[in-house]
Amino acid sequence: MIKICIPTNFNQKDLCESFKELKHKKRILDKNVTYEDILLNVDEEYKRECLIVDKDSNYTEYMTKMYKKLSNSSYKKSYPYYKKIRKNASYCPFCNIPTREVTQVDHYLPKSQFPSLSLVIKNLVPICSDCNKKKSDFFPKDNGIRFIHPYYDTIKDKIFELLNCKINKGNEIGFYFFIDKKNDEDQSISENLDLQFQLLKLNKPYSADFLQVFNEIIWEIKPLYENKDINESIEKKSARILEVKKLLQKKMNYSLEMKIRPWVYVGCKCLIESDWFFDEYLENINICKKLYS
Repeated sequence: MIKICIPTNFNQKDLCESFKELKHKKRILDKNVTYEDILLNVDEEYKRECLIVDKDSNYTEYMTKMYKKLSNSSYKKSYPYYKKIRKNASYCPFCNIPTREVTQVDHYLPKSQFPSLSLVIKNLVPICSDCNKKKSDFFPKDNGIRFIHPYYDTIKDKIFELLNCKINKGNEIGFYFFIDKKNDEDQSISENLDLQFQLLKLNKPYSADFLQVFNEIIWEIKPLYENKDINESIEKKSARILEVKKLLQKKMNYSLEMKIRPWVYVGCKCLIESDWFFDEYLENINICKKLYS
């Protein structure tokens, strides 16, 4: 869900010429030039691909074979281009999780359905193995809802607006993250994000990561609560709540300024706005027991 740059340290012709033999080179070069138009009308492109495959039953197999050569380290001339594409992002642009290493390259429009794009640079996007497995061969039918394209879609700030969080209330607190489509004037962006969020099952890793952040917050505020006076004044309670909100706001500011881990921003915002968190959860739990149990 972050925008990255199309690789600029080589071009489509360089990649094509790295193969000892490569059929359909002109078509590949043409597809690279017209790729932006293809994205605007995926349905028509799919029909064109079907016509090519109908005329040449070996076409998909051949293009898949050539991509396998590109991604195979034993092919010394072509493999460096695969590595450059894979290293084009420091972490996966589909899930935005910094701890997920980019180990693979995804065909944004799948090579099984769009074999002519198997070697087109603009269609090859760095991705983590988790997202690649879940994304699989999905593509937008009838030009409908689609995945965010890391090379073309700018939503770095939008995700901070559209991602939302609900607190699972209880002594064992939990968090549920989702795309809030009602906050979006341009429904197409939120619908695309929601699709991606659901298919990649991002609530699970986001909530797990934020729960760790939450436990760190509880540890940091422990001194404010461990010696709390049962009969403390309203002023003291208000001052303590203010300190907790300052800590949460600090984590929000860092996430927003650095444009990373938007679920931390959203989760902390959810806590700040929750009367239940301050009036019931923090007032009733035994923080020392919570931290060391």
